[in-house]
Amino acid sequence: MAVPHLKPDVETAGQQVVLYESSSSRQVFVQISSHGTVVDRGVTQAAQINLEAADGNIYALAGSGSRIRATGTAMRDGHIWLVAGNGNVTQQGTLAATNANGSGGTVDTIAGILTLRNSAAVQAGLWNVSTPNFSVDSAVADAFVRSLNAGTSVDATATGTNGARGDMTVASSLAWQGPASLSLVALRNVTISPATTLKNTGSGNLGLRADAANIDNSGSITNHGTLDWSKSTGALSAFYDMNGTYVAGTQLSNPAWVPPAFSGLVTQITAYRLVNSLTDLTKVGNDLNGNYALGRNIDASATSKSPFVPIGNSNTPFTGQFDGKGNTITSLTLGGILRTETELPLIGMFGVIGTQGVVRNLDISGTAASANVSGIVGASSFYMGILAGLNNGTVLRVSTAGTVVATTNDGNLLDFSTTGGLVGVNAGSILRSSSSAAVTSRDVGGGLAGLNSGLISQSFATGPVVVSGYVATGGGGLVGSNSGTISQSYATGSTMFTLCRPTNTHCGGAALVVDNSGTITQSFATGPVIQPAYGPFGIARSNEGTITNDVYWNTNTTGATIGVKYGTPIPTANGLTTAQMSTPTSFVGYDFSPTGVWAMPVGATHPVLRWQLAQ
Repeated sequence: MAVPHLKPDVETAGQQVVLYESSSSRQVFVQISSHGTVVDRGVTQAAQINLEAADGNIYALAGSGSRIRATGTAMRDGHIWLVAGNGNVTQQGTLAATNANGSGGTVDTIAGILTLRNSAAVQAGLWNVSTPNFSVDSAVADAFVRSLNAGTSVDATATGTNGARGDMTVASSLAWQGPASLSLVALRNVTISPATTLKNTGSGNLGLRADAANIDNSGSITNHGTLDWSKSTGALSAFYDMNGTYVAGTQLSNPAWVPPAFSGLVTQITAYRLVNSLTDLTKVGNDLNGNYALGRNIDASATSKSPFVPIGNSNTPFTGQFDGKGNTITSLTLGGILRTETELPLIGMFGVIGTQGVVRNLDISGTAASANVSGIVGASSFYMGILAGLNNGTVLRVSTAGTVVATTNDGNLLDFSTTGGLVGVNAGSILRSSSSAAVTSRDVGGGLAGLNSGLISQSFATGPVVVSGYVATGGGGLVGSNSGTISQSYATGSTMFTLCRPTNTHCGGAALVVDNSGTITQSFATGPVIQPAYGPFGIARSNEGTITNDVYWNTNTTGATIGVKYGTPIPTANGLTTAQMSTPTSFVGYDFSPTGVWAMPVGATHPVLRWQLAQ
């Protein structure tokens, strides 16, 4: 079986062997069944290599050097598959996978039984390896360490297939240097045996994960050995079932450890309980200082009949960590119960996020409505947001969608309420977060936050804001009233203000904020400003603080010819046309470099934050 530029030596006893090459890709595909065997002991090089023996055996005997290589093309990543889910995979020598641009490719090893011989190793970006039950013995540990030291991250999984329990047991020590990370995942339990040490002396991370299928099977993590990250700048994260246990054992952390920028991490070694259901989510309120991770997407539509009660309140805020892991909570109807007259009326998934609390990597869609609150119905002043009523802590990479409506039980708008698409009031930090929620209020509203006395950075809002009332403060596309700091942020949603006392000259909303007594830098607004009785304002209705000269608005889309109505003005030249908004050079001081904060995608009518491109 000869193919140009390939020198495979493949012996098969099976039904299908395909080796082919084209101008755009070179692939080797060998598939057998009926308990056949694939033996590759020669030199095999292609864009992608796939050896499959569903219920047979695979012998990848590369020998010395890396003679089984996937090199990728512009159209295909470098990828090697060794698949024998019901059979044996035996690996010898080095498998190498690189992409056409030189970055590391991927190797997937799926085996019923895995045998790694003395010289086995992988040189790639990632090595995914799985068996029904997984035991890290000395041979496996040596292969993992060789791969990790070569810069290959390893993700090992006990799948529980073929009738196995799906347990991960680490029976041999692993110590490696450098930035590669190790993940040990089990369908059920992860156990570190006695006299076993896992250790990194570089910047590598370790992840331990029980209950990998997120099915609330009481999956637990037990460490009888030593987890030594005392010389590492990486992090160690453990995830276990809400109904399981975590035995920490001996854990050594680095006293000089500093959390990476925008990581949201609080401690170097952290154990998280998995939230896999709406029931699990309600249990977060039982331990407000705990650490939690969302194991899967949650459909919360059942809360339409019984609104979700906020986690934490002004007396006992949430002070732990909640990591959404990029998952989504959908159809969450938010309400609550007011038990005392002195209790601050709060609506959100979290009532109050405390100063030490962190919520990150989470998407939420739903409805926050004061009409869903029971108890003391006479309460007229609410803090309302889909994520939280009040944030005193850190919110990072959280996005919200849906509606926020401040009304009484009979459907009338409340005279006093502070509403935001993400949070009602922010006195902490909101970083790299966003909201597309529609906000309706009779007092003060903002697309992201109603009031901000903290920090909002690299965040944006796209939802409409409607405010109507004789005593209303007004609505802002991003924030209602700002006394804190807003930087590198923007708003594109519309703002509408329909009613105000005729004698009150300080009325109306604005495309970015209503009132500013804080600091706003390197930000912009583009949303329409609709005010029948007043002209539109491009940035703020009033400015008693600092709005720097790198803050802009779109004159075409907002309809505003002025940036600020009252107080300290900003230059008229900061009002840009849509054509100017589409040109990076219009934004003085903005960094549009490949590592900068801002980006201007092809065809965009305004800048976006570079972190958005990775979503």
